[in-house]
Amino acid sequence: MYLKLKNLSLGPFAPRSFGIFPMIAINYNIVSNYHWDLSDASNCLCCLIPLGNFQGGDLYFPQLHVRVPLQPGQVVAFDSHNLLHGNLPLISGIRHSIVYFVHQNFFHKEDNYSNMEIENVKLTKSLHDNKNLNKRILFSGPVDFQTIDYTINVLKNKDQRHSPEELERGRKGETQGKYRSTRLESFTYPKSAHCLVNPGCIVNQNNQTLIHLENIDDTNILLHTTNAVNTYYYHMVNDEKHRSKLFWRDLTEHYGAYRLYTDLPYTSSDSASSYNTDYQSCVDELIRSLVPLSNFVNKFIQDNYNSMYLKLKNLSLGPFAPRSFGIFPMIAINYNIVSNYHWDLSDASNCLCCLIPLGNFQGGDLYFPQLHVRVPLQPGQVVAFDSHNLLHGNLPLISGIRHSIVYFVHQNFFHKEDNYSNMEIENVKLTKSLHDNKNLNKRILLSEPVDFQTIDYTINVPKNKDQRHSPEELERGRKGESKILHFNE
Repeated sequence: MYLKLKNLSLGPFAPRSFGIFPMIAINYNIVSNYHWDLSDASNCLCCLIPLGNFQGGDLYFPQLHVRVPLQPGQVVAFDSHNLLHGNLPLISGIRHSIVYFVHQNFFHKEDNYSNMEIENVKLTKSLHDNKNLNKRILFSGPVDFQTIDYTINVLKNKDQRHSPEELERGRKGETQGKYRSTRLESFTYPKSAHCLVNPGCIVNQNNQTLIHLENIDDTNILLHTTNAVNTYYYHMVNDEKHRSKLFWRDLTEHYGAYRLYTDLPYTSSDSASSYNTDYQSCVDELIRSLVPLSNFVNKFIQDNYNSMYLKLKNLSLGPFAPRSFGIFPMIAINYNIVSNYHWDLSDASNCLCCLIPLGNFQGGDLYFPQLHVRVPLQPGQVVAFDSHNLLHGNLPLISGIRHSIVYFVHQNFFHKEDNYSNMEIENVKLTKSLHDNKNLNKRILLSEPVDFQTIDYTINVPKNKDQRHSPEELERGRKGESKILHFNE
């Protein structure tokens, strides 16, 4: 990269004031909102150096779930074109930064090679083709719903990297005062994140639903479900003989039908206990108690996504798996636990999951880094979203106990190898349509995350180990403790 940029001609009118880099940017006493530098060369690195005396303003990469608490005396080089990046809020002090970068438009294919030596021609053509620069493969650009055009409340042709408050502070030459609030959320996402509070939808340019928030108007359903989940949770925490190893390990259980290793769906081990018949009665009572909520979720899908509802309603679960949750083959219940960022890559890539929070709590907001959207979910709400394609996770829990129930369908329910011989012709057509997974809710299949955005690339995540829940959160949940946030957390 150094040699190629060193030999890049800037012509007769531009000085080389910064060595191999044609340009720098200086951000004076300001921090940035999340953005991609789409004008930067897509196969180069930029270099950022912070200056000043400050606290906070950490550099954050949502796609990688990586935070860099940069301090004066450090430099960070990163892929500014392909990686979404921005600063967490400044806590105190004054923070400048200098960025060395090169724009994509320095690599023009229309340059005139006629007066150049043959070696320079080869070098320049190599630059134009943008191949083998620093031996790095060109990453695909972000898929549509991840681009800046889809960022909520970003005005066209207006740079929204810096909030008005930050600009005003910087213009006055003021330092950032210490935060007085003890709410940790101020430090975990940019203030400019769009906050989805009221019922409504966020869609992409094809009118495909990405996130849909709705209220649960029936308080009896909410109270009935919360009481059932709380009863089960505290029983499992206090009765070692009844709880399973998986419950204790993850504080999550899956009820309903799997289809992982056989042609026919089968009941999950959490639904049908083989190790403790007394425990089975606890599970059965819990599932019966969820019927009113399941009916509401099914009606919500039917009213808003009828095509999806009809297709899932006609999806056969075979003779061995009950339909305990209506159109959804399975649910997951997260007991007093919040999740780290993840994709549900096993979920059907063209379906929506439905999540309902339960309990009495503060914090734990659902956050979508790719869309820069925060959903401060509260009991009495349901959110449907594209769990396969959208990176999602919870902000830290501030206080209280928070459970959540998730209705979903796995991709492997749509097998192409099914036997149609004994099915009526209409059912054959329906099942084939399900297998092809086309036109489900009239939604086009979104691209899967590119490699560097997948969970396998997340830093410090051991292979084959579920890292959705932190060890500290798991330990708190196993003790049945309410979350109490201290400022130093």
